[in-house]
Amino acid sequence: MQTRSLRIMLGAATALTIGLITPATAQAAPAEQTSRSPKPLEKIAKSMNKAVADGDDCSITDVAPTAVTAGVKPVTVQFDVATDCDDSEHAMKWAVTGELYRGSHVGWFGACTYKYTGPASLTCPDGSTTFDLVGTEQFRGNQMAGTQNAYVYAFDDANGNDRDDDTSFDCDDDGNCTSTSSGRDNVTTGFALLRETGWNSTFKASGATVEQGGELTLTGDLSRADWDTGTFETYRPTVKLQFKAKNETRFRTVRTIAPGQDQISVTINAKRSGSFRFSYPGDDKSSPSTSNSAKVTVTR
Repeated sequence: MQTRSLRIMLGAATALTIGLITPATAQAAPAEQTSRSPKPLEKIAKSMNKAVADGDDCSITDVAPTAVTAGVKPVTVQFDVATDCDDSEHAMKWAVTGELYRGSHVGWFGACTYKYTGPASLTCPDGSTTFDLVGTEQFRGNQMAGTQNAYVYAFDDANGNDRDDDTSFDCDDDGNCTSTSSGRDNVTTGFALLRETGWNSTFKASGATVEQGGELTLTGDLSRADWDTGTFETYRPTVKLQFKAKNETRFRTVRTIAPGQDQISVTINAKRSGSFRFSYPGDDKSSPSTSNSAKVTVTR
């Protein structure tokens, strides 16, 4: 049997109505062509419904980043969204948006990979956006630190029209149809928005050389981004003193230093030569950071 392809493009909310209109002047088709006419259109419609059910079911499998660190200047964030339909046959497009401002269609951020035409305002089309956390209107300031919701939407854009409501079918003369485009997914995920911390080369040792058993004082200043004022503030959390002996490759924690009001400081008895540093592990609202190191030679 001779086969010919019939491609039908539909929108998600479009109803399909197919009818046959025979003009009064039309002549009857030759009898020998009757056996080659398409099967009843009811079969095509039934086959298309099945194709929709069996069509590509693209699901979001990963979203990055899981954490964003910001200081007091705007920071550009590149989002990435992966689906289980990421291949040469699927033109997957996606959007990532933050919480909506109350009573509006506008989120505090938006990034996507297509030309968005909806009521919200999104940054397109490279999937990145800029966070300016000092002065973000009603979401301004340090209250933004911590876990933030991100609303992710991905769809298969087979015909490249930047819309998610397309389903296309290939139907043969026997009324068998296959879905060549469909698949969309929505997920809500979270990422940590962290206030940047830093030591700014403030870590110092009281001496580069000390006798074995002698006292050695180590000091440093840790600061953290203040998104209310747009400056870096003094920060005094619990930090760790770490040491790496001469000829070793890894630092290890040798002392935990409790929060204090003044400069972060600790005094120890020197035992062997090596390098010291301070380390702050971070928390759910502040980024981790490690100071510069100071080499100390211990003599006998």
